[in-house]
Amino acid sequence: MTPAKYDSTTLTVGAGDFRLKARGRILRFDGWTKVMPALRKGDEDRILPAVNKGDALTLVELTPAQHFTKRQPVSVKHRWLKSWKNVVSVVRLPMRRSFRPFRIVATCE
Repeated sequence: MTPAKYDSTTLTVGAGDFRLKARGRILRFDGWTKVMPALRKGDEDRILPAVNKGDALTLVELTPAQHFTKRQPVSVKHRWLKSWKNVVSVVRLPMRRSFRPFRIVATCE
């Protein structure tokens, strides 16, 4: 199937020493997305306002949000090695004996 085509826009706004960046995109041709919905959460299109370079902007709304970072996922090789060590440790456990040892005595007549 043919890929979807988008018009992407990036808007960078400077305020003192700070830089704010907003990204938006508009779907121009749906391609394979017509039969398969978006897989990512928040994958809907965001429409950015028409702004020209050098325009003065006014603050309409400020929404503070706290964001927590996540650690990087463990590599596949590391996970495989860790699971293999668990298997080896189980194999090395001593087996409990469920029988009494006995001695065979042979007699000759």
